[in-house]
Amino acid sequence: MKEKNKPLKIVSNTAKTTASILTFLIILIVPLSSTFALQTNYSANFEFTYDLSEDNLKTNLSTEFRINASAFGSGYDLSFSLKDTSLESAKLVIKNDAFKLSLYDNTTYGSTQDPIVLYKIDSGQNGLEVETYPIFPVKLTLFNTLNLMHAQMNFPDTLLIIGKRANLFDAAIYYNKTFGSINFKSEIAAQDLTHFSVRNSLLYTQISENNYRWAITYILAGASDTRFSYSPQVINQQNTVNLLYRFGSSPAFNTYMNTHFDFETLPSDLAKNTEVGVNVNFGQMYLNVKKTGISNVTGFTPDRWGNFYFAFGSKFSLFDFSGNLGYAFGKPIHNSVNTLGELFYIDVSKNLGNISLFAKYQKVIGYYEEKDFFYSEIKFTGFSNSEVALRIGDGNFAKKDAFKPVGGVYFSLWW
Repeated sequence: MKEKNKPLKIVSNTAKTTASILTFLIILIVPLSSTFALQTNYSANFEFTYDLSEDNLKTNLSTEFRINASAFGSGYDLSFSLKDTSLESAKLVIKNDAFKLSLYDNTTYGSTQDPIVLYKIDSGQNGLEVETYPIFPVKLTLFNTLNLMHAQMNFPDTLLIIGKRANLFDAAIYYNKTFGSINFKSEIAAQDLTHFSVRNSLLYTQISENNYRWAITYILAGASDTRFSYSPQVINQQNTVNLLYRFGSSPAFNTYMNTHFDFETLPSDLAKNTEVGVNVNFGQMYLNVKKTGISNVTGFTPDRWGNFYFAFGSKFSLFDFSGNLGYAFGKPIHNSVNTLGELFYIDVSKNLGNISLFAKYQKVIGYYEEKDFFYSEIKFTGFSNSEVALRIGDGNFAKKDAFKPVGGVYFSLWW
């Protein structure tokens, strides 16, 4: 999949101006807020970390001081965060019954509210939003400079989105209606309207029960390589179908089927790409089974089953310890081992008054290699506004690298 374009981090004069305006407004409003609801929280973090994964011991000492403040007055809301001596993020909202203006500095905001998510913003941005409430609500969102913006207009059961990226224009129409116990959603989206091409369009349709006990989702792309620049929607082929059905309570079953295909190669695509699975939960126990494709099954032994996944586990309590125990078998067995293999997992925890203990271990056994993952933590919480933690490992068991002898001492203080 091609890498998507993302909103540029603020480096422009417009962005600097927005930050300066926000800083000025904060300086102006905060003193005036003393007669209103002003809340301020302070925190400090001190970390001493070590790394023994190489021949030479590496150590690092870092400190961080934060101020998080919010003020609420008649016609405005203000929140901001200071990290050390710098303004980290801020949001100022000025509003009345018919109008709302929101100014942002290094804040994540502005994703559209449609199923495709025509514009997904997942990093801090500078900019503003303007909302008006005439007959139908309208929201205009601008980022950094005028090179990125979009407007969302709400009508009964319908959302209209018009966006601009540099000199390109995008649009989407989203319809959402409930008929009794059935919910129907449909969206049509297109990129670069001035040079319209079917390959730059997308149709989304979903029919589901109101409580989402079952759902059918179908996505039709203009082409197999259709990509929407700011949308997280993944397009593997021209057609994508997702089915979901849940039933039972104890045990509870969650069954699903996901597939994608082109019309020209429908039979082979279905045989290769269809993924079916079931997740079962029964009290403290679980069972997950998944199989992807049937064309890759060439024999009766597991090494000839293609891609599949089988896992089960349970919560447990023993000698005042509580934890989770799990086992998995499949191909690929883990992000770090792309072969047939097994995975063993256990974590345990215990509270001793103001001391909490936690440890987890994972072993991955692949066809050619084995990897061990370990993490442990001792946390002291008997202080009124602080805590101290001693950690070994980084706790990320989904990564490709196995355990490394890293850790540290972490002290947090807040007031």
